[in-house]
Formats: sequence, structure tokens, C-alpha cells
Amino acid sequence: MTSPSRKYVWQGDIGTVEGEKPTGFERVCAASDLGSASVNWSERGAQYINADATVSISRLPSGSGIGIAALDWSANGGVSAGAARLFDEMGPFGVVSVSAIAQTRVRVDFTPDGFALRELL
Repeated sequence: MTSPSRKYVWQGDIGTVEGEKPTGFERVCAASDLGSASVNWSERGAQYINADATVSISRLPSGSGIGIAALDWSANGGVSAGAARLFDEMGPFGVVSVSAIAQTRVRVDFTPDGFALRELL
């Protein structure tokens, strides 16, 4: 099973400590969590829970945001693995590798009607 299409997310800068500007490294770490969402997001919503993420970067990000683009995804037996590219206004600067486990009871449903949690029967 493969992801039907690539997903892209642009994460604006979000401070983690009030009054302090986040460092480039802190920005990468915060944005990398969206790697799992972009890789595991499907037409049925988010059906996997992020279990682990490994970030590899060739430089710190520039500008005021970080982009995440799903590259690859596979799943079997309730476990998924995938990769997403990290980029900024200058171009690609890293990759986040993610693993996740299936969420069989509740999933996040990203629909035009808005954010919702759906119980799976």
C-alpha cells in the first residue's frame, strides 16, 4: 500500500518559550513532527500515531518558515514507515524519517467540514 499523493505543509515559526525567538535547530525539531502527519495523512484522515522521528539536516533553515513534503510511505501489520523532505525559501536542507503505529479506534479526520475525531467501528 502506498500513499495516493504527496502532501505538503508549510510551518510558520512558532516560539516554544514566550518572549524568546526559537533557534534554527529548535525550529527544525518542532517542524519535524509534521513529517509524520504529512507522510501518514490519507483520504481517510490520520490513521497512524507518530512513534519515532529521525532528522538529518545539511544546514540550518533560513527565512521564516519550514516546509515539509512527504516523499515515501509504506505500511504493513499496523506499522508504517516514511520519509519527508525539509525545505525553506532557499531549497531542501534535510529529511525526516518517521515510523508510526496504527490507531485502530479513533482517527483524525481532515475534511472540508473541519477538524473532527471519528471512532472507527
